[in-house]
Amino acid sequence: MVQRVLDTFVPRMVCSRCERPEKTCLCAYIRPVETRTRVLFVQHPREARTAIGTARLAHLCLPQSELVVGVHVDDDARVRAMISDDARPPLLLYPSASAAPLSAFAGSDRTLVVIDGTWPQSKKLLRENPKLASLPRAAFTPNAPSDYRIRREPKRDYVSTVESVAHALTVLEGNAERFAPLLDAFRAMVDAQIDHELRCHSPRAKKPRVKARRERFFPELLTASREGRVVCVVVEANAWPYHARKTATHFPDELVQILALRVSTNDTVDVVVKPTNPLAPSTLSHTSLSAETLAAGLGIEEARVALSRFIREDDLVVTWGHYATNLAAAAGLLPPTSILCLRNATKQFVNGKIGTVEDLLAKRELEAGPRVGRGRGGLRLACLTRALTWIAESDDAALRPSRRKTNLIRNLEPTTA
Repeated sequence: MVQRVLDTFVPRMVCSRCERPEKTCLCAYIRPVETRTRVLFVQHPREARTAIGTARLAHLCLPQSELVVGVHVDDDARVRAMISDDARPPLLLYPSASAAPLSAFAGSDRTLVVIDGTWPQSKKLLRENPKLASLPRAAFTPNAPSDYRIRREPKRDYVSTVESVAHALTVLEGNAERFAPLLDAFRAMVDAQIDHELRCHSPRAKKPRVKARRERFFPELLTASREGRVVCVVVEANAWPYHARKTATHFPDELVQILALRVSTNDTVDVVVKPTNPLAPSTLSHTSLSAETLAAGLGIEEARVALSRFIREDDLVVTWGHYATNLAAAAGLLPPTSILCLRNATKQFVNGKIGTVEDLLAKRELEAGPRVGRGRGGLRLACLTRALTWIAESDDAALRPSRRKTNLIRNLEPTTA
């Protein structure tokens, strides 16, 4: 029975030019467009196997273009020739902080380098090809959302490869009507795919999610935020180095500063606690507080009163790691509330290591804003607050949660160390 099924299987015929099934061949919609601009498509191999990709369509419509498929292409002869053309200096069409507006190059003869692949694939192509990555970059904001209705884009202002090339050529050379054939072929492909899905009930059609990602992963944080119960907390410590435990000169870690900011009102509190132990060698440099400031700090009972007026039992305390809040809890400076470790939460969002809160902001190119307290703690509190705002405001496509289920909220008892 199995043998008869295999014997009767006939593979579908595929057009050798557009590489689409003969039923949905797009060659009738492909019309060549002459351009002053030369276009180099660098395509990730996995994207080349995607049936609904658009780079090949654009390449077929542009006789002056080259399509190179591979991961390591810096040494490809075609790539070397095109990016070293002095008559048409290369320009990498790729959004980044260093990218110039595409309109700044309008009217100039250029070699437009276009990376084709998913965003992770495009990042890998630039990482593996330093020559491509070093090219001057240009970016643009599209005039309208993408018409790529059969594929999800990470953000609303992202468009397909063929749409971005059509827009870029319009900016560089003018006369948008000249580049209409690129979009005609693209729309024909999209319409054919949608028609096929409707007729065949394709499993590619996905139901929209009922809840956004952060609503499913962090309902406690969103609820507390709506009710104005989110308080960011940073703690500085007088901590002797670990190796000092082997000598006679060693004292337990103790809290010397606690700073808090209520996100809903931007109200802050900055309490310096007078240390009871000798200062560790690095305490002054780590806290950026002077010895005089520490010596003039409050006693522990006064600090408890000051904090009790600011942090309530129903608040959600947000910190970066648990070390600081453990010290505050051991000193009795926090009520029996709940704590969200933003470091663990962010690891869930980005599905990877993140390091310190300063590392997170640097990697995401985020500005922390002015410090909100004395010493290093004031700067760290500004960084923590900015990281929390980034998580709250970023769209779902920018956040990639881990599949591991982790209890990010823990209850803090008054006696917890």
